[in-house]
Amino acid sequence: HSIDPVKLDPSNIGGYVREWASVDANGVVAASGGRVTVRVQTGGELPGRYYFIWHTKLTGPCTVIGSVDTGSGNAPGYVTGGLAGVPKSNPTSIAVTYNAQGQPTPQPFEVELLCSTPR
Repeated sequence: HSIDPVKLDPSNIGGYVREWASVDANGVVAASGGRVTVRVQTGGELPGRYYFIWHTKLTGPCTVIGSVDTGSGNAPGYVTGGLAGVPKSNPTSIAVTYNAQGQPTPQPFEVELLCSTPR
């Protein structure tokens, strides 16, 4: 199957992944679609908290979604995320990973910057 021009019409697309990253438990970016900088919160106050700077310009409202990487024997868990600062360029976000019991825990994960299609 191929994408024909009608499917690229913004009126037919609700949103898109602007950038994404695959991050290990130490905050190292293993792969990404775009440029992203990740920092881990130090001090142990909230383990599993990661700060992102997305090196892109936003063209509309966006949010952050993600999932814990459970492949290769990694423990199950989940990710919460959201935008912390929303300048037009280089928006920042925070993601927190949790174990299956709901405790903040460093985990490998994938995260996406999901944006609405400009109208």
